[in-house]
Amino acid sequence: MEHVGLHNLNKFYGQNHVVKNVSLEVQKGEFLTLLGPSGCGKSTTLRMIAGFEVIDSGQVLIHGRDVSNVPANRRGIGMVFQSYALFPNMTALDNVGFGLKMQKLDARTTRGKARKILAEVGLESVIDHLPHQLSGGQQQRVALARAIVREPEVLLLDEPLSALDAKIRIQLRELIKDLQIRRQITTIYVTHDQEEALSISDRIAVMNQGVIVQLGAPNEIYARPADPFVATFVGTLNKLPGQVVDTTTGMAEIAGHRMTVPALIGRAGRVTLGVRPEKIRLYAGDANLGTGEAIFSGVLKTIALFGSVVRITVLLGESEVKIDMLNKEGVLEARAGSEVRFGVPVENLLILN
Repeated sequence: MEHVGLHNLNKFYGQNHVVKNVSLEVQKGEFLTLLGPSGCGKSTTLRMIAGFEVIDSGQVLIHGRDVSNVPANRRGIGMVFQSYALFPNMTALDNVGFGLKMQKLDARTTRGKARKILAEVGLESVIDHLPHQLSGGQQQRVALARAIVREPEVLLLDEPLSALDAKIRIQLRELIKDLQIRRQITTIYVTHDQEEALSISDRIAVMNQGVIVQLGAPNEIYARPADPFVATFVGTLNKLPGQVVDTTTGMAEIAGHRMTVPALIGRAGRVTLGVRPEKIRLYAGDANLGTGEAIFSGVLKTIALFGSVVRITVLLGESEVKIDMLNKEGVLEARAGSEVRFGVPVENLLILN
């Protein structure tokens, strides 16, 4: 059942067409993320849904009701901003209860609801603190509590975690997802952080230059990108430039190595292939080579540790190939400048041009 519907939304700033015929359906209780680089139109789209931007053409529907010209405070939405937007002279409790007060709820009910939601976001011990007495993460929790205490039909979040450090971002995105699941709030989330989008979304709409270029589940976006932009923007991708040398078999030459790629049959000329770092297999010593792989040899450049994952960078001709693998015993003992072999599974290759 469609809960939020966007139909051919357009927005201009002067001659700049920043949102171009965007259409989208968000189901009730769904967590949908608008993902894209700065300036792609994602925040403008969110602000049109919220009622903070005038729609030049198109419609926003909530529960089938056209709210395109309805004031923001009558759309039944809750909004969380990047900047927290808390009242500096109000305590956490009063900030959260402000919206309820505007609804003319009595003081006892307002304080009870505000206390309950602050406890739900883990802030029961700081309810009497002013914003300047709270950390950035705590302030954003207050902003989140304020947005959902009124039990909105739709929750909108515009880059809510980008001002926070990495550990707090992870904690808060898990909290946001947990609240969304428990309360079954239809949620539209804006971010430029691919990891954030992949980890918490039911579906992702990838935007570029004002249009939605792909819409799908996180794994679909990551594993089957619709075009080269999505492939390179979402996650890390190795690019292997080469030349098709046999159009009947799909054989291509990459940095002096030849590999047969059935998807290249019938193609000719220059080609760029893409492969995710975790799909590549590193071979040590005289290990048995895998089947269905193209085997390359290159020069080890760097090894970087990311906790349980190790990223190895290998020079292959003029290209750098990144390989991700589990941090197992012996992996970090390799030396820069040594020759390494690695296998690229043909079935996991993406054709980028």
